[in-house]
Amino acid sequence: MRLKEILKREKKLMETYYRRFETCAYTLPGVKFHPKRNGNKYKYYILEVGEKKEKYLSWKKDGDLIKKLLDRQNAQEKVRMTEENIAALEVFLKSYHFHTELFSESECEEILLRGKRHFPVSQNPFNREELIHDTGLGFFTRSKSEAIIARRLYAHGLYFEYEKRLRIKGKGGRWKTIYPDFTIWLDDGRVIYLEHAGKCQDEGYMERFKNRLMDYHAADLLVSRDLFITVDGPKGDIDVSAIDQLISSW
Repeated sequence: MRLKEILKREKKLMETYYRRFETCAYTLPGVKFHPKRNGNKYKYYILEVGEKKEKYLSWKKDGDLIKKLLDRQNAQEKVRMTEENIAALEVFLKSYHFHTELFSESECEEILLRGKRHFPVSQNPFNREELIHDTGLGFFTRSKSEAIIARRLYAHGLYFEYEKRLRIKGKGGRWKTIYPDFTIWLDDGRVIYLEHAGKCQDEGYMERFKNRLMDYHAADLLVSRDLFITVDGPKGDIDVSAIDQLISSW
C-alpha cells in the first residue's frame, strides 16, 4: 500500500513539474536556438522566422537572451522527460495489481508471518515475566496491543526492535538507560521511537509515562519528529487503521 501511495504522489508531483516547466518551454516561439560546441566552449546562434541565415549571439551584447534560451532548452528537456515518466507511471498503476488488491488483510498477514524474520528480543531486564504476547516474529511483548503494532510495522516492511536499550541524558541532565517500546529505522536513514500507552486509566502508569516523555524532550527527541505515541482505547482496544495511517506518514 505504501508503494502505491508513493507512486500516485510521484505522478502528481510529475504533473506539477510538467505544468511549471511547460510555461518556460514555449517562450520565445519562432526562434530556433543552436548552441554549437567550439573546443571547450559553446557558441550560440539563433534562426528567426523568415530568416535564412543564423545570427551569432555574444554574451556581452545578448547575455539575457542567451540565458532565456538556455532556460527554454532545459525546460523543453524536462517536459519531455516528465511526459515519459507520467506515461510510464500511468501504465504501471493501471497494469500492476498491488497486494492489497489481491489478498485480504488476514491473508496478507498470514503470508508475511509464514516467512517471518526473527527480530531481537527485548533487552529490558525488568519484569520479564510480563513478556507473554507472541508477535509471531520471534519475540514477545508485554501487551496484546504492542504485539499488534509489531505485526503492522512488519507488514509495512519496516525494520525495528522491541525494547532496545537506549542511553539518553534525561531531565535534570542525568544519564539514564531507557527501553523504548519500538526503535524503528526508516528508509531515509532516520531512527524514530514509538511509545505505546496501554493503561490510560491507571494514574500511576500515566505519571510514569509523562516522566518518560519529559526525558525524551530533555534529550531533544521531540514528539512528532523523533517520537511517536499510540494509545489504547477506553476498553483496552487498539485502532489498527490509525496505526497503519501513522506508519504510512513516515
